[in-house]
Amino acid sequence: MNIRRSPLALLVAAALVAVACSSGPTVPPHPTDADQLIAGIAVVTRDDPPEQRLLAFPVASLYGDGRLIRPGPQVEIYPGPALPNLVVTQLDPAGVDAILLAAGTAGIVGADQEMRFPIVENPPITVFVVFSDGARHQTIVEALGLEQPNDGRLSPSARAQRDAMKALVALMSEPRASLAANVVGDDTPYEPTAMRLLVSPIDPDAEPSPIPPTTRDWPLATGLAELGQVVTDAPDIRCGMVDGADFAALYPLAKESNELTRWASAGNEYTVRFRPLLPGESSGCGT
Repeated sequence: MNIRRSPLALLVAAALVAVACSSGPTVPPHPTDADQLIAGIAVVTRDDPPEQRLLAFPVASLYGDGRLIRPGPQVEIYPGPALPNLVVTQLDPAGVDAILLAAGTAGIVGADQEMRFPIVENPPITVFVVFSDGARHQTIVEALGLEQPNDGRLSPSARAQRDAMKALVALMSEPRASLAANVVGDDTPYEPTAMRLLVSPIDPDAEPSPIPPTTRDWPLATGLAELGQVVTDAPDIRCGMVDGADFAALYPLAKESNELTRWASAGNEYTVRFRPLLPGESSGCGT
């Protein structure tokens, strides 16, 4: 019986074979502290509004203790939950090494680089960040995955590097498909210890929702009109952060809320969007 594999699966398999069979590359020194980022991948566009960037999550983030955190399946209901579904996959040291070696194969552990390829307007931009050898390495790639297999606008070496980058994205976003032997235990929900909040006043002229929203009393001493700071280029949105006791009071309520929930504070109602912070992630509201 012939088994057909997808092109992306073949890319990942080829990358893993290259890593396994190569006698040259060695795993560079990397962070081992639990909350220290080793490697991360994010996708943005230049036209993303500020609030979208403040709410977005990386495609995947690998930490010094082998935790791989990424968005999990989202519930397809309306209204959706107020909190996103983030999952943690634990990798053993060999799995971490495989990702770092794949990053080396993709050429993203050297000098910072930016690879432009404007084949579409406002192309997606994939950002790779790797911490190794005591340094931070960043690679920015336009339109990754949108190029044709034999696109004449790219040299053979550039096409090969993009293939290796796509294999790394697949490796980190779907580890069970390629690193099954190095996955330890089941995927578990990510439990944050801090959250970024985006607060917007309810527009009285907005079209009413077909589903009546629930209203909750805001539980924190700092009112929503004073929380955080106004977002640059979005004057109707405030951005703030909660941790410690404030997080402990708010998080259980956020878990019970949905995207339509309104929050009553000082006689007014607001929409609050929640963005759990990842380990070691900045608590600031810069975009």
